[in-house]
Amino acid sequence: MVIMKKLIITVLLAALTLGLCACGSSKTQAQDQATQDQATQDSAATHESIKAASTYVESVIDTSEMSSSIQDDANGVYQYWTYAGGNANDEFSLAIEIDGKSIALKDTTVSDLKDLGFECEIDVETVPPNTVQGFTLKKDDKYCNVSVQNMTNTEQDIQDLTIFQVNAFADEGNLSFDYGGIKSGTSLEEVIKALGTPKSNVTVAANESGNSITLNYNNTVTDGDQMTSSTLDIDLIYNAEKNTATVKSINLTSYQDKVTQETTAE
Repeated sequence: MVIMKKLIITVLLAALTLGLCACGSSKTQAQDQATQDQATQDSAATHESIKAASTYVESVIDTSEMSSSIQDDANGVYQYWTYAGGNANDEFSLAIEIDGKSIALKDTTVSDLKDLGFECEIDVETVPPNTVQGFTLKKDDKYCNVSVQNMTNTEQDIQDLTIFQVNAFADEGNLSFDYGGIKSGTSLEEVIKALGTPKSNVTVAANESGNSITLNYNNTVTDGDQMTSSTLDIDLIYNAEKNTATVKSINLTSYQDKVTQETTAE
């Protein structure tokens, strides 16, 4: 009798264990399926979103001289338009107003920034040869990122170096910017009217951060053994409900580099 009771208990425990395992397996499968369903829904929404943004871009920008491509990866979906026309150099100004003060790339020095009323948060006094040094402008507890470049072969006093990059953002913690009338909230239509279609790239990105449109303007000039590459990148936020895009940041750069001279062995 005792042996029979033990056998019955063993069988019941085994059945209970199998039941729990089956329940756990079903729950895991259900969770996995729910995750897959959500991922599918998110992917469909992302593709629908970038389709709307891309249609909007093509309604505003003349892309007839651009080739188009799409990239879909784990980070999001991207639509690219790359200029394929003739002269690929854009014409644009190298001056931008920060908090109402004009900063001209390759002309305004760090010392000039202080005269304009900015506080420069710099942790170095000199910049090594052929080196880029970034720092922050501050005024009334608001900020803007800028950089200088030492193109010489000797160490230079940072106060004497000119600004080669300004990166300005449109939010409450950053200093206001105005690039020839292009500022926070300026529409894509207004940007294209002011600057024309970029002879470089236009990018639409759809990911977890939302939808954005980036315009890339470029101008490259070679003089002897020196090449100057100036770029203007304008980022806009795309609002799908309103089908509009407005400026959120500007990155203006004029970088100099030495051209490597190719030699042919005789």
